[in-house]
Amino acid sequence: MNESEMAQLMYSSADGSERMLYRISEKFSTELLNGDYTKYAINKKFIIRGHAVLVKGNGDGQGYFTAEWSVGGLNLCILSDVPLTEEDLKRMIN
Repeated sequence: MNESEMAQLMYSSADGSERMLYRISEKFSTELLNGDYTKYAINKKFIIRGHAVLVKGNGDGQGYFTAEWSVGGLNLCILSDVPLTEEDLKRMIN
């Protein structure tokens, strides 16, 4: 992917040990946009604000490390070093 095909925002903790990426693209599918090819134990869909959001996590009850969805011709994803709960995702996805 080149810079004109995707936008990425990165949030990181003050010490840089934890980060969260938010990516958006018209061109790339959510799977390609995500770029996380980890084999997670949990692949689950939630409906959040009318969007079908695919989340992936380890199944340890801690939360999810990726979320992928599409809206209005845009594909979006969130990748996080810190597990996100369903409630976290509800606050983040509009």
